[in-house]
Amino acid sequence: RISKFLILKQYNIANIHVPKTIDNDLPLPEGIPTFGYQSAKAQGTDLGRTVYEDARTSENWFIVTAMGRSAGHLAFGIGSSCH
Repeated sequence: RISKFLILKQYNIANIHVPKTIDNDLPLPEGIPTFGYQSAKAQGTDLGRTVYEDARTSENWFIVTAMGRSAGHLAFGIGSSCH
């Protein structure tokens, strides 16, 4: 929408669009991460490791959930990075 507005108003401003999604479901080339996914995975991994250590050293159970519309990339990424 910003690009269309700038063209309509004839402003000479260059735009760079950066894909961002927490779901990691954009059709990007192999090996190109999305910023939202990487930061969410990093935070989730830190949380998961902490919760794992709490569970390991106590008799408590913890359930960690991760968001994601129709993709499970974030939950899988966090889970596989915790160990």
